[in-house]
Amino acid sequence: MVKTILGFEEIIKPDDTSDALAAAICHSYQGELKKTMYEMK
Repeated sequence: MVKTILGFEEIIKPDDTSDALAAAICHSYQGELKKTMYEMK
């Protein structure tokens, strides 16, 4: 999933790196969702 979202051609190694990027992506998306919901109020 991280590979696809970031547009990488190869699988990211080591796995810990991929996990860290996945967490950062989730955090980023969550922040955007919170911002959008706040603006809807």
